[in-house]
Amino acid sequence: MSDVYVYENGELKPAGMISGDDIQILKDRVYATAQCDHLQTFQGKLQYEFKNGKVNRVDRDFYEQGGEAVARMSIPLLQEKNGAPGITLKAGEQVIIVGGDNKEWVLIQSKETGEKGWLRCIVPYQCILPDGTELDSDALFSGLSFYG
Repeated sequence: MSDVYVYENGELKPAGMISGDDIQILKDRVYATAQCDHLQTFQGKLQYEFKNGKVNRVDRDFYEQGGEAVARMSIPLLQEKNGAPGITLKAGEQVIIVGGDNKEWVLIQSKETGEKGWLRCIVPYQCILPDGTELDSDALFSGLSFYG
């Protein structure tokens, strides 16, 4: 965590906090690489902006991941977020965790077919299948990263 201050009217004033490493400041934006916990743990590039003397995190629609895993069971995915049924991964199928929004949705690609589909994960490491079944991500996939 890094405390951020702005210099205004001859004095330093607290502007907020930034979490992460490899902090880069580019004009009114700040980027930091930080641990994110969703389907798995990954290093995401977070973005912050300065506005009205404060630094605020800007949520992005997609954070790339790129890790690989293996389906432990048959896993139905959706064509689009909240969309129609899509592909169903087979037990033992190798996948690429393409990325997600770090809040609710993860895009998964079959290494075998190249097809992609969306999986809903509402809290860290817990996913909801299209039929409403809730399972921990490590019950769905082997080879995910978890650390912290």
